Amino acid sequence: MKAPLSIALMISGLASYPASLAAQSRFVYANNDLFPGNNVSAFSVDATGNLTEILNSPFATGGSGTGGGAYAVNRIVVASTAAGGNFLYASNGGSQNIAAFAIDPSLGGLTPVPTSPYATSGTGWSDISLAVSPNGQFLFAGLTANKSIATFSIAADGSLSQFSSIAMTAMPAGMQVSPDGKYLAVGLPGFGSGAVAMFSIASNGSLTMINGTPFGDSGAGFLACGDIDCPSRHRFGGEMTTGNSTVDVFSIGSTGALSRIQGSPFSPGTGTNSNVAVLSPNDQFLFVSNQGSASILTFGVGSTGALALANSTFLTGGTNTLGGMATDQSGSFLYVASHSTTTDLIYVFNIAADGSLTQTAGSPFDTRQAGGLLSLAAFPAKACAAPTGPPPPPVTPPPVAPPPVTPPPTPGSPITVKIDIRPSDDEHDSDFQGSQASVINPKSHGKIRVAILSSATFNAPSLVDMHSLTFGHSGTEPSLAYCEAHSLDVNHDHFPDLVCSFYTQKTNFQKGDTIGILKGLLMDKTTAIEGTDSVKIAH
Repeated sequence: MKAPLSIALMISGLASYPASLAAQSRFVYANNDLFPGNNVSAFSVDATGNLTEILNSPFATGGSGTGGGAYAVNRIVVASTAAGGNFLYASNGGSQNIAAFAIDPSLGGLTPVPTSPYATSGTGWSDISLAVSPNGQFLFAGLTANKSIATFSIAADGSLSQFSSIAMTAMPAGMQVSPDGKYLAVGLPGFGSGAVAMFSIASNGSLTMINGTPFGDSGAGFLACGDIDCPSRHRFGGEMTTGNSTVDVFSIGSTGALSRIQGSPFSPGTGTNSNVAVLSPNDQFLFVSNQGSASILTFGVGSTGALALANSTFLTGGTNTLGGMATDQSGSFLYVASHSTTTDLIYVFNIAADGSLTQTAGSPFDTRQAGGLLSLAAFPAKACAAPTGPPPPPVTPPPVAPPPVTPPPTPGSPITVKIDIRPSDDEHDSDFQGSQASVINPKSHGKIRVAILSSATFNAPSLVDMHSLTFGHSGTEPSLAYCEAHSLDVNHDHFPDLVCSFYTQKTNFQKGDTIGILKGLLMDKTTAIEGTDSVKIAH
C-alpha cells in the first residue's frame, strides 16, 4: 500500500532548508537556490575530475531561491544554439523568475544577459523545473506554483520571451525533452500514485498534450524525474519512495504515448528513495541517486530498455543528502549535487567502461554555499548528436578488458552456459539448493525457474539478452514469463546469476525427457547460448 502523498513528499521528495570545444574545457555549474540572494557557483574540471572554482564565482542570479525543495526538480540547464551561442539558465523559485547567462566556453565565466532575470507566470514561493530543446530554441519551465508549463523562445543573445502556457493536472517535477526534439516528458508525483505527462512539441515550440496523458507508474512510490534515451524510444523514471529504489521504464510510441516495458518497474532490493535518474551519454547505463541511503545505483540498459543492476556505490567524505546529477558530453565523469544546512558539496565520479563509479581524488568539493544545492549542470552538456564546431580531443578511458569467454566457440556454435532448473514460483534462492533432477509436471499451471549461472569470466545478468530466451523440451519453446529485475547468487559462489521464469505448459516437456534445454542470445544479438540441466517428468 502506498504512503499518503503528503507524507511521501515530505519524507522522500523534499529537502527543506531556511565557443569552442576545441580546447576541451569542461565546467560544472550549481544552482545554489539560496534565499534571499540566489547565485550560481562555477567550477572548471581538469582531466582527473578535480574541480576548481572559477574567478568571480559565485554569480548572482538577480532573484531569490527557495532554500530547498523537490529533489527531482532540475533548476539549471545549458542551451547551445545553432548560431554558436552557449547559455545557462537558472530558476529562482523564491522570486518566480529565471536568470540567463552567457557562458565563456574557454574560461567558464558567466555574463548575465542584459535583460535577465525573466518573470514567469508563477506566483508565490515554489519550485521551477527547467528543460531545453536540443536545438537551443526553446526553454520550458514547470511552475509548481500554478501547476503549469511556460514556454519561452530563446533569442540569439540568450534572452527569453514567454509566448505560451499550458495547465497541468498536478505540480510538475522533473522534465526532459526527447533528443529528437518531438516530445516533452513531465514527472507528476502528485497525480494519483505518480505519473508522466507527455506533450508533443511543434516547430514553433507550442505544446500539445498527448492522448492518454498522464501515464501512471506501477511502482510503490511516486514517479518524479527521469531521462530519455538518444533514439527517443524509452523514458526512464525514478520514483520517490520511502522504500527500496524503484525505476519505471516506458516505451515511447510513434504518437508519443507511453507504455510500460516488460519487467517494469525495476526494483533491485537495494537503495532507498530514488528521485533522480540520469543516462550515460552512450545510453548503456542508468545512474540513480538514492536520497535515503547516500548511494548511487548503476543499471545496465538493454536494447529493449530493460534494466539489470550492475553495482551500487556509496558516497564517502560527506554527510549530506544527494540531489540532482549530470554527465558531460565526454561521458568521463558523473557529477552529483549534495546539500546540508552547513555546506553544499559536489561529488565527482569517474565512469569506467563497464559503468562502475570511482570517486575522484579530492571529491567531494565544497561550494562554500549552504543549504540549497539540489541541481547542477555540466558544460559541454550531454548531447546525442555530435556538437557543431571542432571536435574535442579523444578521451582515452581506463583500459578494461572485456569479459573473456572460455572456451571460445567455433564459428556458428552456441556458447555453453551452466543453468539450474527449479519448478517453483518461490522467489527464495534456497530453491536452487541440491543436485537432484527437478521434477516437472507438464500439466502444471505454474512456472519453472531457471538460473543462468555466472562465473569469474561470465556475468550472466549483463551479458545475456533476457528477452531472447526460450526454454523447454527442445529449447526453442517461447515460454518466457519474465526475468528477475535484480540479480541473485543462487549457488552462493559470490557471482550474480540471472533468474528467469517460464510458463510450464508452454515448455512442451514430454514423458521420458531427462533434460531441459535453454537457448538464447547475448546482448550483441548474434552470439548464441545454450544450457541444459537434468529434469524428471512426473507421470
